[in-house]
Amino acid sequence: MNSITKLKDALHLRMYGNPDEYFEETVWNLEVDAICEDLTAAIDFVLSECTDEELYWLSEVFEDIADRTRSADFIKCLQKRVQRVENAEWRQSILDEILVMLDYVDESLPE
Repeated sequence: MNSITKLKDALHLRMYGNPDEYFEETVWNLEVDAICEDLTAAIDFVLSECTDEELYWLSEVFEDIADRTRSADFIKCLQKRVQRVENAEWRQSILDEILVMLDYVDESLPE
């Protein structure tokens, strides 16, 4: 199973599954692992396939992704993608999470 399939499965479980039937932290970690496993594929997914709702749910793990990857490219893709989010509340929530990610990238830059 490729990383994007794993990501989609984990997102679907969190979005539509019964929280009593799974341990949320386990699914959260599956999302982070799937993105970090193949960051290039994750960027392609976010830019071309990810729905607004999936991006909204995914934004909850942005900080963990930033902590593990320190990827400016991933943040740039999110900044680009968030501009297409139609729901203003979701867009703002995602933007807030992206701002937190920026701290991780700034910390990793040499002085």
